[in-house]
Amino acid sequence: MFALEFRKEFHLTAASELFCSICGIMVECERRSTVIKHRKSAKHQCGLSSSSISRQTLLNLEPLNDREQFVQKLVTAFLSADIPLEKVNNDCMKSLFDDMGYKLPSESLCRSRVTSIADKDLLRIKELLLGKQVFLVIDESEFYGKKYINVLVGNVKDPVKTYLIVCKTCDTSVNQAYIAQTVDDTLRFLNTRREDFLLLLSDAAKYMLSAGKTLKKLYSLLSHVTCVAHLLHNCAEKIRASFPKVDNLIARVKASVLKNKERKEMFRDIGYPPEPVPTRWATWLKAALYYADNLPKVTEIVKSYPNAGLLVSQAKEAVCEQGLIHDLVALKRDYSCLVVLLDQIQSESFTILQAHTYLTNLLFQQDCCGISSYLQKRLKANSDLVAIATLSMQVLSPSFLVDLQSCQATSLSVERSFSMLHKLLSKDRHFKSENIVKYLAMHYNTVTL
Repeated sequence: MFALEFRKEFHLTAASELFCSICGIMVECERRSTVIKHRKSAKHQCGLSSSSISRQTLLNLEPLNDREQFVQKLVTAFLSADIPLEKVNNDCMKSLFDDMGYKLPSESLCRSRVTSIADKDLLRIKELLLGKQVFLVIDESEFYGKKYINVLVGNVKDPVKTYLIVCKTCDTSVNQAYIAQTVDDTLRFLNTRREDFLLLLSDAAKYMLSAGKTLKKLYSLLSHVTCVAHLLHNCAEKIRASFPKVDNLIARVKASVLKNKERKEMFRDIGYPPEPVPTRWATWLKAALYYADNLPKVTEIVKSYPNAGLLVSQAKEAVCEQGLIHDLVALKRDYSCLVVLLDQIQSESFTILQAHTYLTNLLFQQDCCGISSYLQKRLKANSDLVAIATLSMQVLSPSFLVDLQSCQATSLSVERSFSMLHKLLSKDRHFKSENIVKYLAMHYNTVTL
């Protein structure tokens, strides 16, 4: 009863004893007068006062006459952590904030503040980048039958941080004109001078390359660099296509353990078989190296599978296929260096200069897939990356070239924004199309702060 009446001061233990959260001691609770006497004690009153002060300062707000400030901080925190605003209706959430001395606002009030908070955030980014040399990262993706274009912007002087400015649906097919117009509109929105747009990062799709050529006519100092991560992923796909026996082994063993815990546990000593996703960087190559390291043990385990069935028989055939050992040796010998490089480039701090250095110094032994010549051909096509790395761009001052060499060499940041967008578009979330960019921008931009 007392735990309910004075719930900010007492709570019941598992043994139904009354514990004072303020003083940190057990309190005899058979008589109400004893509890009231304890509450009036100097120690309890002093602790109660200091506890109240700590609750007031917990969220770094003033003695909270400023209700609006609290609502804005709450909404920003929820959007940053990708917590649906409907969670303010959760009873435990309400109780937590009540214990801290704050009353949670209603869901409708929170939603009404999203637009103003998102607009303030965009204004902050515009002011942050005003008069600065900038770069843009752009890409398009498709979710649930709709195409989306995301545009990120960053300061060339601080290229690790990027901010999402544009997320829009595209009702028509995406072509070079649409991309060029989107980039131009973004720069106009940012009030960026033409001579301050120095770098465009994208994938190497034909329409992106065409858009880059068009934009370079409009922006005289612009360089267009295509994503190095996409290039290496294409190399991994070429390797995968050249080793069908290894690809079959990976697929068959994966299928045999995917929904069978008993078989999966048989691999505990050497590590569970990888479950690669071809569209994710390097996962197939990593799986191939797993089998290169563990093939004898994997073969032994697969042959000892209990029972029979289509998946079991296919896995047994795959581990015994003729020529498999030869293929795994070639993969390990020639292409394990690609896995190391793919792991390194998955960071916004991986620079254009580093990318050029690593790619030109990659050494393959026998290179049965011809990856070396493919890389050289693609590097030649990515002429702006080479020009920046080798300091051969005559139109730019040396100081600009130094900054560009330190810029990102991949468009992975925009890929991450699409991963966030995919979560927002899940079936249990419902947004109006005009609100998606507000929620996504707040989520992405506060995470990158």
